Amino acid sequence: MSNSFDEELKDEFRDELYKLYKKTAKELYYSATFWVALGQENWFGYIKNFISNPHSDGIEKLIKANRPDLSIEYIIINNKKYHPLFTDEELEICKETLNYLMSSK
Repeated sequence: MSNSFDEELKDEFRDELYKLYKKTAKELYYSATFWVALGQENWFGYIKNFISNPHSDGIEKLIKANRPDLSIEYIIINNKKYHPLFTDEELEICKETLNYLMSSK
């Protein structure tokens, strides 16, 4: 994978996350931290750190609302085009978190 392809894919992924943020803010809750992080130069590092530490208030809010579709993990797992941006371990963590979101009520 070339570096320019990687950057284009990251930009597309960030656009997808902005859409997710807007939908989540409208339908469930507002996360200022997430919004600010997406605007930072190291936004992708923030996302990788976030998915590596899946225990957050946001996850609990998604569980209570039964809305796994509003998770970053949902976007990653259900869009294989983004898989090259993540390690196998990160993808596995996303799958586990998504399964947890879908099975908890």
